[in-house]
Amino acid sequence: MAQIPFALETYISRARPVSSQRLVNMYSELQPEEVNAKSKVVLFGAPGLVQFATVGTGPIRAMHILNEYVYVVSGSQFYRLASDGSSDLLGSGILAGTGPVSMDDNGVEVGVVDGQAGFIYNSDNLTWQQISDVNFYPANTISHNETYFLFDRKNTNQFFSSDSIQGLIYNPLFYGTAESLSDYVLATINHLQQLIVAGQRSIEIWYLAGGENFPWAKYTGAAIQIGMAGPLAWTKVREALLFIGNDRNFYRLEGVNAVRVSKHGTEQEWANYGDISDAFCFSITWEGHDFIYVTFPSVPKTWCFDLTTGLWHERESTDSGNQPLGRWRANCAVAAFNKQLIGDYESNVIGYQSSTDYTEYGNTIKGLAQGSPMHKNGNRVFMPRFELDIEAGMGLTTGQGSDPQLVLSLSDDGGYTFNQVRWASMGRTGQYNARLRWCAMGSFYQRTMKLEVSDPIRRTIISSFVDLEADE
Repeated sequence: MAQIPFALETYISRARPVSSQRLVNMYSELQPEEVNAKSKVVLFGAPGLVQFATVGTGPIRAMHILNEYVYVVSGSQFYRLASDGSSDLLGSGILAGTGPVSMDDNGVEVGVVDGQAGFIYNSDNLTWQQISDVNFYPANTISHNETYFLFDRKNTNQFFSSDSIQGLIYNPLFYGTAESLSDYVLATINHLQQLIVAGQRSIEIWYLAGGENFPWAKYTGAAIQIGMAGPLAWTKVREALLFIGNDRNFYRLEGVNAVRVSKHGTEQEWANYGDISDAFCFSITWEGHDFIYVTFPSVPKTWCFDLTTGLWHERESTDSGNQPLGRWRANCAVAAFNKQLIGDYESNVIGYQSSTDYTEYGNTIKGLAQGSPMHKNGNRVFMPRFELDIEAGMGLTTGQGSDPQLVLSLSDDGGYTFNQVRWASMGRTGQYNARLRWCAMGSFYQRTMKLEVSDPIRRTIISSFVDLEADE
């Protein structure tokens, strides 16, 4: 038997017989050469979600940590969340909309904007106020840089700032104009102590120059001729800023260059989406991986870019009836209280990621791994046997998962349709030597194999082996 690669990432070509790889709720981890691992690439199942707290009425639209608290926008209300899961209502019934919003702090004040109004919570005097200064304008994003809050001025080519460490006070002269192209400013971003002014078709880089009228100045010759898809279509992790471009490619900003990190298969699917101006991104660092989540709420769909490996996979949640939601249920994330907290998009639940729980609040996580077509240069191929090496014996002691099953489906038309469904046990508790083997697999000219698992157990696919006999 020959060892073959299975799925490495999600990459579906415009012509599926070219490539139809998919990973849904599973991701690849590349094994170091020096450890002499059993396989160079191992597939792991996505972590589960465990409830940490309920806050307000939901959905959870934003979370931000300042000192010992996490500040939360739940529905139209603003809360403070403590490490024991308790929460205090700080502001009620005033935030517009239901989608993700932007939040930041200046060390004392936490600011929130919802596209219509702005609000400030002062953590020293414990006050929550709407910004009423006549020189404040509707904004989609808020960022903090040096001692200033900065905002896009919605539906204009301008951005503006607060006074220094004064989120309620605005100078009429404290504004800038993005003039590289005639487009609207969508977002202001603090990146490596520089101010990124992101527009619909261009990105400018500004710095704190300390001018008398407006303290920010633009770097000459640093305009980037790519815009952002929407106000929240970006995220940062470590020293990296990544974003969805207005051309529907995914980029990493490196100096004054936007470096493409998406691939044709991803871009071809994104090109078929409708309006993506509501797309948003956030990042989670998990077990050595820097995951960048890209959600398109109107589609709905969630993609994940692993900055550590450069590979893509998909995330999808199910509801309480095991029906797919299309997208992952996470709306936002923050690292706090020694956990990765996740805000839910359709409820008031804040959860945390768990490597020992294999559901999302009791709902099924459906794992899928689909390989690319196998072939022998157009010749007919016989497959006497296919064997999968997994981490067996992870079954639960009782209930669903006590005899976990893996489903193998075959497609002999390039991945367009699947049939020949075959089941195999992944091993009851302690059956660590269980082997998954399928025999008498028939013949084909090209074949795509798909693996699926729904049982709430740990999923690890180590490698796959196959016997192939070509009809020369």
